[in-house]
Amino acid sequence: MKIIGAGMAGLIAGHMLRRHKPEILESSNDLPKNHSALLRFRSDSVAKATAIPFKKVFVRKGVVGQSSPHPTNQATLADINAYADKVSGAISERSIGNLDSCDRLVAPDNFLAELSSTCPAQIHFGQQVDELTIASKPKDEVWISTIPMPVMMKLVGWENAESKFEHRKITTVVATISRPLTTAYQTIYLPYKEWGGMYRVSIHGSQLIMESVGGNFEVPLRLLGQSHEQACICVLSELFGINASLVLDVEVKVQPFGKMVSVDDYHRKAFIQYLTDRHNIYSLGRFATWRPILLDDVVNDIEVIERLMKQSPYDRKKY
Repeated sequence: MKIIGAGMAGLIAGHMLRRHKPEILESSNDLPKNHSALLRFRSDSVAKATAIPFKKVFVRKGVVGQSSPHPTNQATLADINAYADKVSGAISERSIGNLDSCDRLVAPDNFLAELSSTCPAQIHFGQQVDELTIASKPKDEVWISTIPMPVMMKLVGWENAESKFEHRKITTVVATISRPLTTAYQTIYLPYKEWGGMYRVSIHGSQLIMESVGGNFEVPLRLLGQSHEQACICVLSELFGINASLVLDVEVKVQPFGKMVSVDDYHRKAFIQYLTDRHNIYSLGRFATWRPILLDDVVNDIEVIERLMKQSPYDRKKY
């Protein structure tokens, strides 16, 4: 068995499928460094699957809506639709619809590194999967791919590869709040253009995580020309009322397939089935299956894949 991609989905699969002695192929020369999304989990399924302890926290949420420049805990339909349009360019249901405070589980800050260091699967870096790699793949060798669906379509020459898979890059700024001491977990959604491309800002313990649509971090006009450190201090003051005097270790990351727009479900499922029946390649993760799932859902999908591996093509189609 080979797992394609050493991102979070691929590494979780490496943990859960250890009985199959999988190998992980990663195109980069190191672990992917573009992922810096907020890692808050609704269940302990990932923690159990990887044996990495998570911490239970209480999370408060808010939105800077149309009616007030200050965060509130009630989003209107206009706020929800504006947020959906801002992040994906399409009107759809988003998590901003529920701003109730809640309990969540959080992974360690070095979660990806821990996943890698404890993963029983051997990771091979610098292994680029291309058309020739797939064409020479032994039929009886199982692959689990986390490659984005439109990329995989081109690799296997899928007849509908020209279908539009709309997506947007996201850029994330992650900084450590050095002063004052911060241990809270809070998120504020920013649906409107007054905040530039920024759509979500979170305090994650001692970290500030600011997310923006696009390949560059787009700040509101009033923050143009400021350093990332200064922007962090302004955001903490304006949105959270925190008079921060020092932020450190500011890191900027770009995720190419950050936000996706849903495609026709029949077309999506038809390709997943074709890839499995024709190439013995299973699709795993939000981009390989092109649906906005959580990492909690990946655990369930890995269990489904393991069941499907034991079934005939006819039974898989029924499933």
